[in-house]
Amino acid sequence: QNNALTVLDKAAKLQKAVKGMGTDEKAIMEALEGKTKTEREAIAKSFKDTYKVDLKDRLKQDMGGSELDQANALLEGNKAKADAASIKTAAGGFWGADKTGINASLEGKTAEERKAITEAYNQSYGVKGKDLNSELKDRLSGNDLQKTEALLERGKLTEAEQLKFALEGAGT
Repeated sequence: QNNALTVLDKAAKLQKAVKGMGTDEKAIMEALEGKTKTEREAIAKSFKDTYKVDLKDRLKQDMGGSELDQANALLEGNKAKADAASIKTAAGGFWGADKTGINASLEGKTAEERKAITEAYNQSYGVKGKDLNSELKDRLSGNDLQKTEALLERGKLTEAEQLKFALEGAGT
């Protein structure tokens, strides 16, 4: 009973996020993140049953580029690909790179997860010698780049790095 309500609630949130003018990409990602295969399948089925359209088709109507890649990856349960797409979206912001968004996709990840994110990024977005590392170097500089490189390398900052970046203004 409670799980059925959660599934209906997620389907309704997804519909609200794509209905009308503009698309609420953040709400879409939040509705799909961290779901098991069973939950993702139930949400997609509930969406189709309730709104008479396939969820993937509806997302494709309202989204594009790396944001659509991220939503599809979340629907497939591919966290590394979703994080890679999130980094691509954050790196290509209209007003410049969203360093907080980039770092959020790397922070707290294991070495295996960071490797998978890098491979997914390079496979999906690496063109003409542009891999994740070169993209980051093109989009970030100074302490922002150092902080992101440390997160990519280790998934966390040392206490000394945290202090350095706080004192020197990285991430502010």
